[in-house]
Amino acid sequence: MVWFYMGMFSLRKRIEDSLLRAEMLAPIALDHEEVRHVKQEEIIHDHDLWDDPRKLNEILIKLADSAKVVDALKHLKYKAEEAKLIKELAELDTVNYELFKQAYFASVDLNKFLNKYETSKFLKKSYDLEGACPKIESRCGDIYLEQGHAVRLVERYPTKNGGIKSATIEFEFKYAYGYLSGERGVHRIIETHKSEFNYPEGPGIGFDIMVIKKLLIDEKDLLVSCPSSSKKLGEISSSVSIQHILTGVEVQSTGENLAWDS
Repeated sequence: MVWFYMGMFSLRKRIEDSLLRAEMLAPIALDHEEVRHVKQEEIIHDHDLWDDPRKLNEILIKLADSAKVVDALKHLKYKAEEAKLIKELAELDTVNYELFKQAYFASVDLNKFLNKYETSKFLKKSYDLEGACPKIESRCGDIYLEQGHAVRLVERYPTKNGGIKSATIEFEFKYAYGYLSGERGVHRIIETHKSEFNYPEGPGIGFDIMVIKKLLIDEKDLLVSCPSSSKKLGEISSSVSIQHILTGVEVQSTGENLAWDS
């Protein structure tokens, strides 16, 4: 029974800490994001941006992003109120462990969102919001990438023993560049398990170099093809082809309604 009440005390303390954090940060963050959202709306209303589609597209993206953050912060306040109510109900019945667990899981969600929100406020550099294309090179031993986000393998170079010498992978999730910039440099890997490639059993030391590349392309080296119409009479094509003249690499987009969006 002593262990039971110690567990209840621990849950209660964590819930209270999470609620206090949410009550302190959420209103301030919500006010800040609502002001930012209003400013984005005013920019659209006060300026004629239709002659500058690129600028308009940037502002619309920021407007949609700020709207999502405002909605998420409002939802956060509701979650905090829900967790507080569940906690109060649980305290009416000192042995209702399930209610405390429910309040605890709600508080965990609060902390996850606040951690993500606070981190995003630090990622303000020009590339932080974008995707990223890191290159991983092993030095002594083989390095394997395990990543929770969806990735695309761009290229890889195998070793003679079946491992991977280096790989270039592409991440496409929000703030990928900002998050992964912190991984730039040399990492030391300690392996304590026996490898499937028959390496000696016991601890081994490996190194890998993480490079976050900035892809700088001169617009003068790009050949953009945007056909105004298709072969069929009266049909307007929105397809756009872009070729990098120096390398011959060509990409094409046809999935949008407007050529500019493509």
